[in-house]
Amino acid sequence: MADPGDVDARPARTSDPRPDARALAAVLAASDQGAHTCPSPDTYPHQWAWDSCLTALGWATLDPARGYAEIESLLGAALPGGMVPHIAYTPARDGYMPGPEWWGRTGADGRAVSGITQPPLAGTCLALISARHPDPARARRLLEPAAAWHRALARERGADTGGEPVLVHPWESGRDDAPEWDAPLAAAPVPGRAYVRRDTDRIPGAERPTDADYRAYMGLVEWLGAHRDEPERARTGPFRVLDPAFSGILARSAHDLAGLAERLGDRALAAEQRAIADRVDAAVARRSGPGGLAPVLDLVTGRPAALPGAGLALQALRPAVPMAAIRRIARRCTTGDLASPVGVRSLAAGVPGAEPRRYWRGPVWAPVTWLAALGLERADPAAAAGLRARLLAGVARHGAYEYLSPDGEERLGARTLAWTAALALWELGRASATPAGRTRRPGAPRPPRGAGPPR
Repeated sequence: MADPGDVDARPARTSDPRPDARALAAVLAASDQGAHTCPSPDTYPHQWAWDSCLTALGWATLDPARGYAEIESLLGAALPGGMVPHIAYTPARDGYMPGPEWWGRTGADGRAVSGITQPPLAGTCLALISARHPDPARARRLLEPAAAWHRALARERGADTGGEPVLVHPWESGRDDAPEWDAPLAAAPVPGRAYVRRDTDRIPGAERPTDADYRAYMGLVEWLGAHRDEPERARTGPFRVLDPAFSGILARSAHDLAGLAERLGDRALAAEQRAIADRVDAAVARRSGPGGLAPVLDLVTGRPAALPGAGLALQALRPAVPMAAIRRIARRCTTGDLASPVGVRSLAAGVPGAEPRRYWRGPVWAPVTWLAALGLERADPAAAAGLRARLLAGVARHGAYEYLSPDGEERLGARTLAWTAALALWELGRASATPAGRTRRPGAPRPPRGAGPPR
């Protein structure tokens, strides 16, 4: 694969390259629901799975106990079998569609939940928090529920694919309307129930998925509500894809959880999780090209989709991806077609049909930049540091945006998003972290009043 030409990816202009930590802490406080965090009180009023994992990092920077509590709350909403739903609904909060009535599911803690999942980041985020803020007793209690999520994905969704999980809805990828899903969505059923979109109540439609996308999404939600058996979904669902980004996150999370379990003395769980990571890694490797990276694969048609975007960057997280492949990803994310002044583009520059203002079809998302940096650390620490600097520059200039235009000039989506604030806080805490896990220094922000762990 030839390396794309360089693009202008200088950091965003800002008078202060470091965000205001107190303002970021206030974003988390405004989204705090007590035991969990909603991404945005007006736009996303419930608990989302991969948002919550990353938001825990920001809480841990302010108050380690609250960081652990965030992951406890998320894993407490697991479905039977251990799968963590992509939404756990906040009681007495509406304003989001589809609501719980579309799913008819209840989590282990009694909350209404959705019936699909999202990228399983709990193992990775728990290991990071535990390394910086050790609490062995609390971390040990979270090992099994985090392991159960990985186990369910590999067993129930990966039985016929060598362990690589089959995604049954675009929302499971976390990259909702990415172009990779356009062709697989053609087989989605037409919804039989009426619905009214709520996502454009506060955000312009040009920044959200199209109405055609939503018809497909809701047709799948309706089908999935009537078909709850996970192996059946993975074998017969109208939308069935293998996403190497999701698979890479699963392998990385299982690998990181295995390391944490080993340190905490649970060798049996460590061995099981290491086996899951290796099995998923091997499944992705078998369908990878000569460069070590795999395409999205539509299992309904057998056709691959290799559009360059955020999914390519996230493959750097997979533990066994070749170092040479990571270095190629680093070049594309820092000076190539995925580079921007504020981080990693959701869709590469120059791709026909790219929409710089529409959700996952062009804009830059803080979590993609941060996760790509995490994956690049092994092979190119300088590139990882550069991506983190761009993330912080974007937050310093624009605040805790939902996403930015790829030129770094325009803030898009929700006015604030918890995970953007949280990741910036985690990075601000990086310089002051010590081996003992103590991060607070004179002048560092204290948790906002009322933002501590639930009593």
